[in-house]
Amino acid sequence: MQATLNVGGNTINAQTIEHFILRKRVASNIKEVKVHRKGEWEEKESLVRELYGLESMDPNVSFALCCGTRSSPAVRIYTGDGVIGELERSKLDYLQASIMVSSTKKIAFPELLLRNMLDFAMDTDSLVEWVCNQLPTSGTLRKSMVDCFRGHTNVKASTIVEKIPYDYEFQYLLTI
Repeated sequence: MQATLNVGGNTINAQTIEHFILRKRVASNIKEVKVHRKGEWEEKESLVRELYGLESMDPNVSFALCCGTRSSPAVRIYTGDGVIGELERSKLDYLQASIMVSSTKKIAFPELLLRNMLDFAMDTDSLVEWVCNQLPTSGTLRKSMVDCFRGHTNVKASTIVEKIPYDYEFQYLLTI
């Protein structure tokens, strides 16, 4: 059984809030449409987007959505006045906590980041560039990532990026 809310006579659940209100439509949402009766699902999506959807999607929302798994971002409380800065902080904390660089010059990205890649970049190469641009210039993670490319002029990022599988084990990580 899924928890739902009645908002203005429309029943919505957490998945609807995430995919049709807070986030833009991406390929993963299109797969869901095929599973359900197409016309009914698209009609519901259009209605929810029209009534409640954000005018513009902030990609940092990906770092605020916790579904209670080890691979999810930490649970945080956001305020209306500070939400933009708080989302930036969530993004930075998640990237620094979940990306690893190995001694063999491989970069490991969490599956969650790769799954939502189209929110930030067009492909793995531009995702690596985007991540580097989000990290502090003086930070050790950024320096380690840049070192992976040092001396390799024509290396595609996709050849050194590995995926950290999504960990579905239950865990709520609370920030202080």
